[in-house]
Amino acid sequence: NAGKGFGFVSPQLDDPKIFGTGVGIGIAKGREDLLNRINSALKTLIKNGSLEKYSLKYFPFAIHNENWQGVE
Repeated sequence: NAGKGFGFVSPQLDDPKIFGTGVGIGIAKGREDLLNRINSALKTLIKNGSLEKYSLKYFPFAIHNENWQGVE
């Protein structure tokens, strides 16, 4: 019954021409400090296996690419 009583009020926003493919984290322009901290945390979680462990707890597949090196 999760979500019972709720519904969408507009079309789904998922156009790859606008959003690209995959998942992302929105960060305000000029916040390189925050971008660097997020990249560092994700690299650590990938390296020590935590991200795969937690993703497999909730999804039937790993949610990351082993070769991911962060974004700019």
